Amino acid sequence: MKIVFKTLFYIFIFLINYSCYTKTEDKSKLSDTLSKIEGIPMPCEESDFPINIASGTDTLKIIIQASDCGEWGGHKESIYLQRNIDDKLYARYILDTVPCGFIVEKDGFGVLDDKRRVIILDTIKYLTKEDEKLISVFIQRLVELYLKHELGSNAGTIYEVSYTDLTMKFTYWNSGDCRDTYYRKVREQLFGDILKKKNIKYKKICC
Repeated sequence: MKIVFKTLFYIFIFLINYSCYTKTEDKSKLSDTLSKIEGIPMPCEESDFPINIASGTDTLKIIIQASDCGEWGGHKESIYLQRNIDDKLYARYILDTVPCGFIVEKDGFGVLDDKRRVIILDTIKYLTKEDEKLISVFIQRLVELYLKHELGSNAGTIYEVSYTDLTMKFTYWNSGDCRDTYYRKVREQLFGDILKKKNIKYKKICC
């Protein structure tokens, strides 16, 4: 009787384990099948560089024009990003100033005369991985705001992101309510030290 009981006990344990294994295997197969059927995307692999689109063969440009002169615009701050042969990302930062009293016509609109612009800072800096991450977040934030396409007043900060070969280009006009693009954080972290050293006060940028 004991032998029969032991035999039945082992058979019971085997059936439970086999059932659990089969269910787990079936769930795995079902998950794979559903993934293929529903087209669920696989997670993207993390790039070694937060801004992998910045390469050594092209320049990623970020140009910001403030509204010092109201609807006419204002000074410009430009960041040019390029990766060198050692895979280090460097940023060239250019800051200018422009008088508000000189308006010219361009494409049927009145704009500030670019010939009157004077560069007051032109500097280059190699970026850390944290700097690169911050710029990546900043660009993603611009895209998010750009897709919302919210417009307010006829004055505001204009952000333009593009490649030099124009394979990518979009412009975001931050007007009306001041929507935080994180640009002030970018400028402070990347170029705050050099701006303070040169005793250049921060120009008016919405955000």
